[in-house]
Amino acid sequence: MRHSFKMTLCSKMTVEPVLFLFMLAMFMQYTVFQELIYQTVCLSNFNASICDALNEKDNRQSLIQVQREASDWVMWASISFAIPSIIATNLLGSWGDTYGRKLPLVLPSLGTAVGTIVFVSASVFGTTTLPWLLIGSALSGISGGFVGCVMAVTSYISEVSNREARTSRVSLLEISFSLAAAIGPTSAAYLSNAVNIDAVFMVCLTCHAILIAYVVLYLSDVRRSLQNPVNVTWREVLGTNHLIGAVRSCFRYREDNRRSSLICLLICSLIVMTVVEVPPVYMLGYLCMPAIRSLISKQVEADELGKVFAFVAMLQNLSTLFGSLTFNGLYPITRSILPGLVFEIGACLLLIPLLIITFGPQWDVPQIDYANVQEPNVEEEEG
Repeated sequence: MRHSFKMTLCSKMTVEPVLFLFMLAMFMQYTVFQELIYQTVCLSNFNASICDALNEKDNRQSLIQVQREASDWVMWASISFAIPSIIATNLLGSWGDTYGRKLPLVLPSLGTAVGTIVFVSASVFGTTTLPWLLIGSALSGISGGFVGCVMAVTSYISEVSNREARTSRVSLLEISFSLAAAIGPTSAAYLSNAVNIDAVFMVCLTCHAILIAYVVLYLSDVRRSLQNPVNVTWREVLGTNHLIGAVRSCFRYREDNRRSSLICLLICSLIVMTVVEVPPVYMLGYLCMPAIRSLISKQVEADELGKVFAFVAMLQNLSTLFGSLTFNGLYPITRSILPGLVFEIGACLLLIPLLIITFGPQWDVPQIDYANVQEPNVEEEEG
């Protein structure tokens, strides 16, 4: 029976490994990226002997200067990533409808891999490469980044699963995300200490290579039915209709007070994703997101899941930008007053989603008998 369960699980697995590999690489890269900025800023201002003993009492002023400059560079790197990815995330959905679902699955990993190569080069060449770190972040953002990957896998799951099974499939995606969040930072820290930062970046590149090979060689492409062809012009592909449709889906009237519930959940997700941008809170803070996403999926119709998750992806982009601007901007100002003030502000903000989830709308929804759910066959749908 256990062997049968494993075979059934493997036969239904589609894009879960894609999300796991991508987020594993992203969490590993994010863990050492700030360390790379920290080291590069230090070496651009001081010699190696001071940087090696930066935490000594005699180098306190040097430490403060490095922390302030590094915080600014982290903020600009987040901006370089977030702004292009906000645009790219909306385009990926349309390109998936037009050219098939494989292209949006590959592009985020391809662009992020190129950005990782830039980071490796910056790590090797050292002191004069700070602007290149912004270029690497922008390359990752232009391809959609991690939010583009989440958007792509959610669209793929929505395409190949029926309405009854969709929530469980989205939950499996969130499990893949959470596993990567748990494994990535720990692995990166161990590998960085045992070898160096470059080794972490090489593992990230390997993850992206495996991901691209898996998508190209294993996954079935999913397109819209030929009975309903999609004739999209470049103006439509590059237009704002995707953003408008996502916003309308999130704020239109719904029965049983579901619009209020959906808006409350969107507020919770925005606050959580903004606050947990502050490391190391990120490693544990994101673990509540699977429950929030699962509740969001139960407030909307099946044909609206893609649009609503597109809006959630946009919130994730904005949270990356807003979280970096807010907390990295506050840290240099408040460090001399109270070094941990940014974390206390984050904790206070998290009281808002806690109160909404605890005392807000009732989250009771009809339960689905997943034992009787049948998954559709992708090859049959393509035929």
